[in-house]
Amino acid sequence: MTKPRTISAPDVYAIPAYTGGASTPANDNCANLDGVNEHLRDTTGTGGVGDFSNGNTNNILVGCWVKTSDAVADAVMVRGVTSNPSPWHLFVTTGGVLFAEFRENGNTSGNRKQYRDSTDLRDNAWHFVGASFEGGAGGTAVMHIYLDGNRVASPTKTVDNNMSNIAQGAYNFNLGGDNSGNVFGGCLTGAFGAERTSGPFTEADWQEAYNGGAGMDVSNATWAGDLQFNFPFNQAGDDMTATTGTIIDVGGGGVDLVPIFTEAGDYLADGPGA
Repeated sequence: MTKPRTISAPDVYAIPAYTGGASTPANDNCANLDGVNEHLRDTTGTGGVGDFSNGNTNNILVGCWVKTSDAVADAVMVRGVTSNPSPWHLFVTTGGVLFAEFRENGNTSGNRKQYRDSTDLRDNAWHFVGASFEGGAGGTAVMHIYLDGNRVASPTKTVDNNMSNIAQGAYNFNLGGDNSGNVFGGCLTGAFGAERTSGPFTEADWQEAYNGGAGMDVSNATWAGDLQFNFPFNQAGDDMTATTGTIIDVGGGGVDLVPIFTEAGDYLADGPGA
């Protein structure tokens, strides 16, 4: 279970309430992870959770609700590992800040985009974090990161190579961890990923899922047909019991997550919609 820590109050964005789009709060449960070894995993590989196409016309949006006071919160969602190889990952990293990366060939030595924000999220309150990728031929791909109801206007671009698409391969997917021992300490819920070729995901698309801070099951979003995975933590069959439990995907992929080192009591009625 997550251990409380004393953290100084962070700076926060002033977030206006979102009033458009679907409005069905559903993320009222969450996974409470200990920051030691507890996480959830899909080992399907090719065709599994987060295995987006790598064509240069594809547009991707990933997001998750997080709550932490852990000194080093670490991995939120990772396709692959954070070293080599990894097509994409989303972190709350050193300093409690949002960090995201997309890689063209999966390796740190290849073309990649790596952006971060400056807001410390370790205030034990719910925050909505995510990233988008807009594929572009000839190295013209575009990346954005999102915090709560807004696209981050001026992220720190640690690495910003020209890219066209993201890597594919038989990688694992991890929620609340990765294959390198980086695990999240705190609560997670409402993890989703979407992909489409009809145009890039917009800030309005992100705000629809944010829903003024209450959180919603993105199955009700106007763009729900683009979902590749969605774990709203509101299914009757959800069970955090390690190895025998499952967290159910209601997105387009239909691949569930297997709990690792967790227990039934780590499934809490403490989500942003509770």
